[in-house]
Amino acid sequence: GVKRTKKEIKKIRNNINKKDNWIIEGTLRNYMYYLLDMADKIIVVEPSYNVRKKRIIKRFIKQKLKIERCNYKPTFKMLINMFKWNKKYEQEKEKLYILLSKYNNIVEIKKR
Repeated sequence: GVKRTKKEIKKIRNNINKKDNWIIEGTLRNYMYYLLDMADKIIVVEPSYNVRKKRIIKRFIKQKLKIERCNYKPTFKMLINMFKWNKKYEQEKEKLYILLSKYNNIVEIKKR
């Protein structure tokens, strides 16, 4: 869990802004919201809560067995944090839908 500096974040945003095509994956952070205004299409792929839990466990096992690479140390503490983040997302996803409501003409939500 290394946090980027504000300078690094600004550089990343500027580089994204220069490209014709780009994709943001993962959790949308507050400092990236302005990119939504530049998007031609917004696709939210949302597996169910239980599917996400299963994938967290599967990924953790693969990382521990060194079948799958990761950018962090796959510790039990990290596994617990992932479950917490998953639950928090589930509890707060309505906020994301509200944020995206102003982009209704370009938003597609794919529930899985």
